[in-house]
Amino acid sequence: MKKLKDVASDGDILKTLEALRDLLAERLDECDSNRDIAALSRQFAQTCESIEAIKKERAENRVSSIDDFRARLKVAK
Repeated sequence: MKKLKDVASDGDILKTLEALRDLLAERLDECDSNRDIAALSRQFAQTCESIEAIKKERAENRVSSIDDFRARLKVAK
């Protein structure tokens, strides 16, 4: 697995959050402290929510772009 800092240095926020999610999941699997599990679980949930929000936004933008393209094709005909 790539280091989180290496993924983050590429500048892709989605890939960075996915790498963070994977790291947090690993830490949760290895964790024995209830206090640490609670903190890691919150971070994990927030990270997953951020990932889903970015994916939803990108999907909506993609649909919008396709609709715009279709509209321009109709005008060109």
